[in-house]
Amino acid sequence: MKKILLILITISFQVHSYAQKMYEVRLNPENINFNNKNFYIDSIVDARVNKANIGEVQKGIANRKVKADLQGGFIKGLTDLFKTSLSKKGPPSKRIILVITQFQIAERTFSMKERGYAETALTFCIADSGKLKKVFDYMVKTEGGGMDVTGGHEKRLEECLNKSLLAFSTSDWETKKPEDYNEMKEIEISKNDHILFTNKRVRGIYKNFNELISNSPSVKIPFRLINKNKFTFIEDVSTGKRIKDFYGFCDGNNLFINTLDYNPSDGKHFSKFVEEGRYCVFLDHYVGTGEQIAAGVALGAIGSALARSGWDAVALDMKNGEIIVMDEKGMKRILKEDLECYTEYFYLKEGKNDINVQLRLVKKFNERNKLFK
Repeated sequence: MKKILLILITISFQVHSYAQKMYEVRLNPENINFNNKNFYIDSIVDARVNKANIGEVQKGIANRKVKADLQGGFIKGLTDLFKTSLSKKGPPSKRIILVITQFQIAERTFSMKERGYAETALTFCIADSGKLKKVFDYMVKTEGGGMDVTGGHEKRLEECLNKSLLAFSTSDWETKKPEDYNEMKEIEISKNDHILFTNKRVRGIYKNFNELISNSPSVKIPFRLINKNKFTFIEDVSTGKRIKDFYGFCDGNNLFINTLDYNPSDGKHFSKFVEEGRYCVFLDHYVGTGEQIAAGVALGAIGSALARSGWDAVALDMKNGEIIVMDEKGMKRILKEDLECYTEYFYLKEGKNDINVQLRLVKKFNERNKLFK
């Protein structure tokens, strides 16, 4: 009984320690500027897979990762923004329902600089006879560099929104025939449509997590795999050029994820899933930003190389797209939802950082905790 109580207290502490103060991104309606305002945003549908935040920022000398969200919350923040910048006052304007499938910020740290990224994917819809009709969709990504890119996320997101709204307002959406919006699987994907349960995986390249889990790669150019020094790369068959800046790909059977999003020093290659389930696992040289800096300061380039000399097990949460390195802290975070798995790991006397032990326990967790009941 005492052991169970100790486990429960530890899990509670772990959950509390993961709950960090959210970094707030404030969008300014005065920066949403474009002509031809012949519409207004009546309502917003949040179709993102991960609705908990809009990404992570890096704070402090050690670049501690902190979750970020819009000031006031995602829906309220955007509703207030569009209510001010796209008022329905003035000339007659048409009602638009905005479906958001991607709204993300990210940061990558290199040796002497940082890069900040923002990406949005918006679908503009109208209501017709009680049904949602798609008239236009648009995806855009912006980036910028500097010594500290956190303060520039507002500007990058505003740029994405301005480009999307301008593209929509100058399109032929008012005269084209609306399409039934049948992509609600991006909001809630059925078991048969999910990449882990589909009868046939589509070969292609994913731009984001949504495309991965919905088995719908949007880039279907011919590509070939190249295995070099235990790393996997892909190249365009027609040009022979390396394909780097995409989320991941499927070769028709196996799934691969791009390591660049979490591992800027060793990124630009792809890692194959070796375990699939609620948590998909792949092996890579994972080096957190703080570890890179510490090793670099201590031993320079040699220190950075030594810090990433071993293989690490890394997990992708198939519910929300979060990447978790499977060190002791990460394993407790993954297993905390299953008391039996967590207890087994908690009382291990040795091997907590052994990849085989980590894989065995995550596999056990996946077998006991299905994505679809």
